[in-house]
Amino acid sequence: MGETLASRGYELSGHPPLVVDPAYEKRLRRQSRLYCAEFRRKRFGTALFLADMVSRRLGLSAPPARIKKRMNAIETMHLK
Repeated sequence: MGETLASRGYELSGHPPLVVDPAYEKRLRRQSRLYCAEFRRKRFGTALFLADMVSRRLGLSAPPARIKKRMNAIETMHLK
């Protein structure tokens, strides 16, 4: 990323590049998935969250219309 910033005229901080080993990257990705799932569970409620998750795990191309409609209504309430 430093090369891109420098090519666009930004001054670099001088800190060495951050190197993330594969084990740490795997842990970060797992943590991110868990946090995202918890956010969705809190926002949509456990029942709706599980219904959406199960429909995705079953390989449905899209969640059933009633699930998507309820989720969209909740998302609309949170728009600013």
